[in-house]
Parts: sequence; C-alpha cells; structure tokens
Amino acid sequence: MFKRELNFLKRDKFYILVICVLFFVPSLYAVPFLGSLWDTYGNVDQLPVALVNKDQPVSYQGQKLAVGDELVHELKKEKPLKIHYVSEHQAQTGLKDGRYYMAVTIPKQFSKDATTLLEQKPKQMTLHYDTSSGHSFIGGKLSESAAKQIQGQVATSVTKAYTKAMMTEVKKSGKGVAQAAAGNAKLADGAKQVADGSQKLSDNLGVLASSSLAFVDGAQQLKMGLNQYVNGVKQAQNGSAALDNGLSQLQGRVPSLQNGVTQLAAGQTTLTNGLNQYTDAVGQAANGSQKVTQGLQALNQTLQSANLKDKTTVLKKELAELDAALAALDKQGQSLPDISRLENQVGQLKTLMNQLDQAKAADNQAMQAAIKDLGASAHHGGTLSDEEVAAVQATVAKQTEQSHQRQILNQLQAAMPQLLQEVEPLLSQAGSLENTLAGLKKQPKPNVQAINQSLDQVAALPSAVQQLTAGSQQLTGGLQTLHGQAQPLMNGAVAVQGGLQTLKQELPALTSGVSQLRGGASQLNSGLATLTGNSGQLLSGSGQLANGAQQMQGGANQLFTGSKQLTPAVDQIEAGNDTLANKLGTAADKVKQLPAGKNFIKQFAQPTGLKHKEHDRVANNGTGMAPYMFSVGLYVGMLGINLMLNMVDPRGKITSVWAWIGTKVSILLGIATMMALVLFGLSQWILGMHFVNPMATLGFLIVMAWMDAFIVTALYMWFGRAGAFAAVVLLIAQLSLSAGTYPIQLSPAIYQQLHWTVPMTYTVDGLREVMMISGSAWPQVQAMAGFMLVGFVLMLAYYLLHKRRYDNTYGK
Repeated sequence: MFKRELNFLKRDKFYILVICVLFFVPSLYAVPFLGSLWDTYGNVDQLPVALVNKDQPVSYQGQKLAVGDELVHELKKEKPLKIHYVSEHQAQTGLKDGRYYMAVTIPKQFSKDATTLLEQKPKQMTLHYDTSSGHSFIGGKLSESAAKQIQGQVATSVTKAYTKAMMTEVKKSGKGVAQAAAGNAKLADGAKQVADGSQKLSDNLGVLASSSLAFVDGAQQLKMGLNQYVNGVKQAQNGSAALDNGLSQLQGRVPSLQNGVTQLAAGQTTLTNGLNQYTDAVGQAANGSQKVTQGLQALNQTLQSANLKDKTTVLKKELAELDAALAALDKQGQSLPDISRLENQVGQLKTLMNQLDQAKAADNQAMQAAIKDLGASAHHGGTLSDEEVAAVQATVAKQTEQSHQRQILNQLQAAMPQLLQEVEPLLSQAGSLENTLAGLKKQPKPNVQAINQSLDQVAALPSAVQQLTAGSQQLTGGLQTLHGQAQPLMNGAVAVQGGLQTLKQELPALTSGVSQLRGGASQLNSGLATLTGNSGQLLSGSGQLANGAQQMQGGANQLFTGSKQLTPAVDQIEAGNDTLANKLGTAADKVKQLPAGKNFIKQFAQPTGLKHKEHDRVANNGTGMAPYMFSVGLYVGMLGINLMLNMVDPRGKITSVWAWIGTKVSILLGIATMMALVLFGLSQWILGMHFVNPMATLGFLIVMAWMDAFIVTALYMWFGRAGAFAAVVLLIAQLSLSAGTYPIQLSPAIYQQLHWTVPMTYTVDGLREVMMISGSAWPQVQAMAGFMLVGFVLMLAYYLLHKRRYDNTYGK
C-alpha cells in the first residue's frame, strides 16, 4: 500500500509541491513573526519621545540651580530614548498623530520648587508626561518605564545639588561653632569666680543658723519644762481626788471586810480537814502504785525467760517457707495437664475400639457370604463366572493383606481394656487433685507482710513492759514524795488560820485610821486645784517665746539652705560651660574634617546600587517568544496537512488494515518530522537563534510535531469539517491558556485552573527548558506522550472500525 501511495504522488506532481510547501508552513508562521519583535527591548532608544523644557533657572545658596537644563544634558548624554526637543504645541500634535509615544514637559517652576525643601511647606517637583497607548499599548508602557527612569535621574541631580549646598553651609557653621567654643570658655572662668563668692556667703549663713538653733532649743526646753510642771500638778490633783474617793470607798467597805474575815476563818477550818483527807488518800495511792510496779517486774521476768525474740524469728522463717510452698503449688497447678482433654481422648479411644470391632465383624460377614456363595456354586456343579472369581480373589487378597494388620490390632485390642482400667482411676484421682487445687486457689492467701509486722510487735513486747515498769516506779516515787510534802502543807494551813484570828482582832483600829487619812486627802485636793487654775498664763507666755525663736531659726535655715544650693548650681554652670566649650571645639574640628568632594556628593545622592544576576540565557525578546510561536507554528502546520492531504482514503484495495494504518501514519509522521527540522534550521540560519541544548531542542520539536499531528488528524478523521473547526477552536483555547506571552499568574483564575488541560502548556514549558534554562523537559515529554497516545488510539480505532466501509468502496 505504501508503493501505491508513492505511485500516486508520481502521477500527481501537485501533491509533491504541496508537501514541500507544508514543510515550511510552521517556519513561515513563526520565523517572520519572531523577526518582527526580535530585539524590541534592545531598541528602546529608537522609541520617539518629545521633551519640552519650560524650566526657569533660580539662585539657591548663592549658586545657580537649573534642574531642567541638567536633565536635558543627562538625557542627551545617555540617550535612553530617541528624544525630540520640541515646543509644547509640537509635542501635543506629534503625540496625537502617533509620531511620538510620549511627551515629557518640565514645568516652569521646576527648579524653584527644588529650593523649597527646607521651608515649612516644601513643594514637590513634578514632571508631566503624556502617553498615547491607543497607537501602541506596549509603546506606552515602555514610555512609562522611561518616565520613571527620568524621574530617578532628576531626583539624583537634585539630591546632589542639595548635598553640595548643605555641605557649604555646614562648613560655614563650623567656624561659628569654633567662635562659640572660645566664648563659652570665658563664660566658664566667670562662673568659677561666682562659685568662690557663693561659698563664703554660705559659710556665714551657716554660723547664723547654728546660733539661732541654740536659742530655739532653750525656748523649747523652757516650754517643755512648764508643760511637764503643769501636767504634774494636774496629775497630783487627779491623784488626790482619786485618793479621797478610794478612802471613801475603803471606809464604806470596812464592815464587809470584817464579815469576809469571819467567813475566811470558817473556810480555813474546812480546808484543814480536807488536807487531812488528801494526805491519807495519797498514802494509799503510793502503796497501790508500788504493788503495780512489783507485778510489772514479775511480768518482765516471765517475758525474758520465754525468749520471745528467738521464737518469733523461727516463726517468721516457717511462715516464709509456707508462702514459698504455696507459690510452688500454684505454679505446679498451672503446669498440670488438662484433665478434661485427657478424658475426652480416652473416650475417643473407646469409640475407635468399638469401630474396630464393628469393622472386623463386617469383614467376617463378607468372608462368610463369599464362602457361602462359592459353596453354593460348587454344589450345583456350575462354573464360577469371571465376576465371581474376581470377587473371591479380591476378598482373599484383602484378607491376606489385612492379616498382619489384624494381628497388630488384636494385640492392641487385648491390651486396651487393662490400660483403660489403669487410666480411669488415675483420671479420677487427677480430677480430685484438680478440684482440691481449685479450692486452694479460692482460699485467701495469707498476708505474710502483716503477720511479720505482728510478730515484730510481739518481739518488742518485753521492751515495752520494761518501759512500763520504769514509768510505774517513777509514779510510785512521785506519790511517796507528794505524801511526804502533805504534812508541811497541813502546818501552813494551821498557821493561816491563826493569822486570820489576829486580823479579825485588829479590824477596829484599821477603821479609825482610814477616817483620819480621808480628812488629809480633802485638804490636799483643795490646794492643788488653786495651783492648776494659775498655770494657764505661765504656759501661754512660754509658748509665745518658743514660736518666735522657731520663726527666727527657720529663716536662718532657709538662708543657709539657699546658699548651699547656690554653690552646687554655680559649680554645675562652671562644669557645663567647660564641657560645652570642649564639645563645641570638637564639633568644629569634625566639621573641618567633613568631605565635600564630588565622590561624597555622588555617594550621598545615590547611596544604594543594584547588582543583577541572570541565571538563564535569553538573548532577546524574540528568543523569549520562540517557545510560544514554535508551538503555534507546528500546530498550524498540522492543520495544513489535513487541509491539503487525505490521510484516510487508501489508494486501492486494503490488503491489510495494519499496512493501511502504517502507510498513512508513516506519511503523517514523516511530514511532521520535516516540519520540525526545517523550523529548527531556519530559526538558526535566518534569526541567528542560539539554543542552550540544541539536540534536546530538536528532539522535543519532533515529539511536539508528532503529538499535534495525531491530535489534529484524529479530529479530522472522526468529524470531518466539524473536526477541522474543533481543531481551530482548540488552537484558540491554547493561545489563551498556555501562558506563552505572560505568566499564567497574571491571568484570571479560570485561566489558571484550565492551564494544565491543554497540550500547548507543556510544549511551551518544555521548549523553555531545553532552549533557555538547560533543565529537564522529561515531565513535559511525559504529558505530551499522554496526549499523543490519545490521538493515536482515536486514529487506530477509526481505521479498525471503518475498514469494511473502505473495502466496499475501494476494493472493487
């Protein structure tokens, strides 16, 4: 079928011409377009811009300031754009008719506004620029970038002028600072003389303050002494009144005292009798305590002879052995075999013996029946049939084979009853043992630790009895001592009783003395009242004297304090003037040392710089746009193939569907490969394009051409003209979704979400990797292989499903 395709091309030379033209379709689409925008950013200096300079120079700090003229000079020197220096009317006219893409105007007050920086209300320097994006949007954007660059140049120029003027003024101010330092040094000398006079004044005021303080102290002491005297008189008067009142109360209470003494004497008699009873009770308690002590001593001897400590030690040892035995028994109980499982196994053994007996009986019955049948046949004189002979032989053979096994089974069967008789009692005993162990597990385990603690307490019992015996002995001694001291207490009670009788006899004399004492206290109280009435005038005079002395002393102290404050203040002034003079001198020296050359002014105006490092190799705008245009060009080439060539109809009868498929696919991929090769060569030959990885770029272009060929051809095959329209729609969608010109992050959200769904996304990214970044395009190749597989499967399905129809059409 491939030869028929070649013969068709030989007969119709037009298709050979079409195929040759198709080789160049992607290049005709991409190469001229890339050439038109090959180095747009490198040719920005050819962008026409109008500049109108209306600025008027001004004088600033004694120097001429013409910011507009300086800007024009810099622009002529650097030539960032193709600037036309025209009038305002020419600039606006040229902007309107498209001759200029931007018109920059330097206003009249531009330099004057630059001089207002240090004023209260500074005015901003403003450059005016107009653009016309309608004639070219990109041109307008480039003009805006250039305007910002011009603004930066203006800012630098003005900053240099400010810096130069500022440094001039700083140099002038340095001389004034030096003069101020010299004047301040003289001021420091005068402050020192003032400090000396202030110190003398402070010393004399100190003497005056000390003398006035002594006078104030004397007046104050006089006032305090009079106050103490008056207070003493008042206290004496109060005491006299209290004494008179107390004597009156005492005189009224004397009868009550007599009655109380009588009652006290009677109570003392009762106390004496009670002490006698107490003495007897103490004696009895001492005898009882002595008997208790003797009993405790006997108990202590008994406990010592019993040797409790050794016995408790032996008992604790035996208790530990018992606990270990219980633990061992519990462990052995856990290792005992499962009795119920053994019983089940014995039962199964009995069942097997019964089954063995039944099998033997069945075999015997079968043997007897065979013999009987054999005998009946022999009895009738007939011959045995082949089947009967075979049955007899099988029976005999089976009996012969099982004879040895029967002997072994008979021996086992004979020994089994005796074995079972011996095993069953053992199982019964094991069950009883298991029940006993279960009962022991249910019993609470003795608390060995608590029993040991109790045994320790029993062992300590003799020591406690000894302590109790010692305490009882101390109690007995105390009771005996108390009994011995009871007699002196009794004697004291008798003496108190005698004293009360004497007091009772002397009470009449006490009553007479109290009456006389009350009369004398009344006379003393009257004299003190007169003295208290005359003490007020004395206190008033002493108070006036003390107040005057305090006022005089306060004034003297204030003068002295003020003089003391004045001296440090003068000293501070002197020190401050010295420091100020030194600092001003230092400042003047530093001002002299400040640089004011062109390098300093340039650094001050532009303190920062930019250092750019480009990681990838993109020579110009055309190279950057090449991945996008290559992708579009190859896709358009595939549209041309399916428009001009028939990639479906066979050239005659279909001898093999696979030959049909192979022929069409070979022609399709051959043309696609040539398109990629021509595009690769012309882009280098005509445009001079440089690829970081040339061979990877060529291989990627071929894979991309194959993918586009399969996708576009599959749409054509299945849907005809509608498929062609769908292929164009797919191209339009890819133009907007593949991020060929701007980053996809700058597009709306819906574009970002659909970005990964179109093949051109991966062709653009892959070409950027192999052409400019020198990275790996393997992820993009994998995605393209997926799209290619989908297109090839669709083509293959079409060929296989429509073979019969084409056979009917072209097979005749």
